[in-house]
Amino acid sequence: MKNFSIPNRSKQPRLKKIQAPELPEPTKGVLNNGLVYYVFKNKLQDVVKIDVLFRAGSVYQNKKLVASTTAKMLKEGTKSMTASKIAERLDHFGAYLETSSNNDRAVLTLFSLKKNVRFLLPLLAATIYEPVFGQQEFHIINTQQKQEFLVNSLKPKHITNRVFNELVFGPDNPYGRTANEADFDALRRDDLIEFHQDFFLNNKPVVIFSGHVDQTIEKQFIELFSSHWLTASDKAFPDPPRDQFATGIHWVDKPGSLQSAFKMGVLTINRFHADYPALLMLNTVLGGYFGSRLMSNIREDKGYTYGINSSLAAYEQACVLSISSEVGREVTSAALAEVQHEINKLRTTPIPEHELSLVRNYLSGNYLRNLEGPLTLADNFRPLIFSALGMNYYKNILNSFQQLTSEELKTTALKYLDPEKMVTVVTGEKLP
Repeated sequence: MKNFSIPNRSKQPRLKKIQAPELPEPTKGVLNNGLVYYVFKNKLQDVVKIDVLFRAGSVYQNKKLVASTTAKMLKEGTKSMTASKIAERLDHFGAYLETSSNNDRAVLTLFSLKKNVRFLLPLLAATIYEPVFGQQEFHIINTQQKQEFLVNSLKPKHITNRVFNELVFGPDNPYGRTANEADFDALRRDDLIEFHQDFFLNNKPVVIFSGHVDQTIEKQFIELFSSHWLTASDKAFPDPPRDQFATGIHWVDKPGSLQSAFKMGVLTINRFHADYPALLMLNTVLGGYFGSRLMSNIREDKGYTYGINSSLAAYEQACVLSISSEVGREVTSAALAEVQHEINKLRTTPIPEHELSLVRNYLSGNYLRNLEGPLTLADNFRPLIFSALGMNYYKNILNSFQQLTSEELKTTALKYLDPEKMVTVVTGEKLP
């Protein structure tokens, strides 16, 4: 019988300084048609994830809603299988196929046991090559989207996000365009077919494999994906936003609302800028975790809200730092004043070492947890695909967290956290 030692729980374990790990780079392959794919191999788990990424997000569309609706309809029927047959096949093999779209990309993700990949790769290929965009399926999805939009349009938080986006980027900028009710009525099935032709069939994707990927899977992938995109070229990025469109406070009056939803923020540096790790740390101190200054002040001390947070939304060609919350209408102005107070403190007073140490450990722990295993490595590799950087990008960020000082962070706050340059949107009843 084995003897197990019992730890002495009256003594605190010895603390160790977090070290940035050596992260594995994926192996890279190129098909004869120029399609690039990457593989994060790991034989410990008998699963495989395949991500197919297209430059086919909303910034590339000429008509609102086209990109997101096209992505949703990819698995709603192909030339050889109906939507119900596709769902039955995925259920039969215990697999998962997701299609999604954001500002920059459309992504198809297949998650399956390794032994079943050979049955599902042809299905994945068919959803890319030959979706039929059936009129009935299109009508159902578009109607659902419109109803969801109408419901959300009554919510102050939804209104605030839409107006904020337009004011930060500008309503005519690809990142600032937002849909309205009329756009759903103007959308046509032919719009999706044209977008699919331009941005899926004439636009080479990038593919990322992760998990227990063997030669058989790679060989089948090469056979299925080499005969397409022979004359396709990569779509160029749209021009990045040059300047923030608006500043100051903008009210959307909603009489009778008991709460106000607000969002304030600024167009800022992207994830590849040298100052980004410092800005990321500042964002965390300000409102990026439960123990942040905004939570401690506005939730715990003042009781103005159940939750408030700040975040960095990084796109391919832009990055926005924003602070958002919902508060009682009678304390809206007071809450906004406290947010500005906390921002100005970061600009004038160095962060105490005990707080900085806590944030260092929090951020480092989060990064390490999100970089464990091939599937999460593949997820974190996505933002790096179109850059010249490898997985060392994350090692450098982790090292920056350990090295940044309070004075350096204060200097960064002075450069990038200026309340006078921020736009603030408030949706709620405007009290006299």
